[in-house]
Amino acid sequence: MTEVTKARATAAAVGCAIILTTGTGMTNVLNAMIPDIMVGLGNPPLTLFMLGPSVATIMAFLGSMVATKLIEKLTPKWSLLIGTICVTLMLTVFAVADHVWMWIAANAVNGIVMSFGAHAAASGVTAKFWGSRTQSVYGIVSGVYSLMCAAEVFLGAWLLSIADYRTAMWFLVVSCLVLGVGANLLLIGKIPGKPLHFKEDDVKVEETPVTQIGVDLSTALKSPCFYFFAAVVFIGAWAMSAIGSFSTVFFTTYGVDSATAASWFGIHTLVGAILMLFAGFLTNKFGARTTGVIVFGLFIIGIVSLFVWSSAGGFPLVFAGMALTSTILVVAILPSLFIPDLFGMKHYTSINAACMAAYFLGHTVVMVALSGLTEMMGINNAFLFTAFLGAIAIACMILAYATRPMKKLEKKDAGTALSES
Repeated sequence: MTEVTKARATAAAVGCAIILTTGTGMTNVLNAMIPDIMVGLGNPPLTLFMLGPSVATIMAFLGSMVATKLIEKLTPKWSLLIGTICVTLMLTVFAVADHVWMWIAANAVNGIVMSFGAHAAASGVTAKFWGSRTQSVYGIVSGVYSLMCAAEVFLGAWLLSIADYRTAMWFLVVSCLVLGVGANLLLIGKIPGKPLHFKEDDVKVEETPVTQIGVDLSTALKSPCFYFFAAVVFIGAWAMSAIGSFSTVFFTTYGVDSATAASWFGIHTLVGAILMLFAGFLTNKFGARTTGVIVFGLFIIGIVSLFVWSSAGGFPLVFAGMALTSTILVVAILPSLFIPDLFGMKHYTSINAACMAAYFLGHTVVMVALSGLTEMMGINNAFLFTAFLGAIAIACMILAYATRPMKKLEKKDAGTALSES
């Protein structure tokens, strides 16, 4: 049995951050290249071109349904490796594509990456090394990943300034393959037989039970907790896409120029990346229920701040709105953070993948639904509707925590310990 040291566990966490950056993080770089890619594809209609990202999200949703079993069979480590290979394949197709249907087909491959070669698998690897500290550590991994993604976008912009987009894409192909595979084989390496054990901030290797406390996937799916939490994740994904895709539209509607609107959106991205670093510590300290209420509560206050700005003006309201709504970015890792409190660690990875299906479904629905709501109600009311959904998410989070399967297991475990004493 392979014993794990803190240095090995830290290397694995760094490896996960690198793999996520060279995997799902590539989406951010592709967004910056869209004008060049469209020219390379012969300037197809925008609606047809945008079918690519839509297909990716749909495939991610469908893939998540399979990933609940597939990640366990392949193991999280090898799922990440397959994800890296799929991203490399996708970027290769983008580099040579001369027709929009090649773009759409490659985006379908991207959906596979998002479903089982991303957060569900990365958090599964983290759990194998860090055990009870998974929540805190994975929050840091996600925060570092977000900051690295920002740097990745600047790298993409620099590459486009010195070369055409196809040359830049080939550079990304090589970087993704070398860094992704290298991080998997060298930094993650061999999965340990048992994770680190923590006591009073001192790390030492001890024997831990082979079967950890928690419920399996089938039991989780029978619990009302799963569906309340799935609603939380769905609404969170809706809210995330609402801000990510429509906030610049909101600002330009009120006469703000595109460059300024983009810089204001940068506040949202940067603050969100910093919050990711502390999301795990927050969950460890306050628990899933309180953390969930904080995430959506601050998001609602942020939306209200933007609504007030639309009539009163003032940069402080803009800053408050974009900074506070950035809490919703934590939703991307909410299953990774909350599953230990709700369902335990026994089948952490498979339940995580199942919850991510709700996440991708939310992203799939919002692009069409919110566009329709904006046309019917106006951008202000569409944002207020999203804030209302945030209030529903708070109620669902409270209900999910009240009906969590771990509640019974904790009582049983406490009763056993009491009888033994």
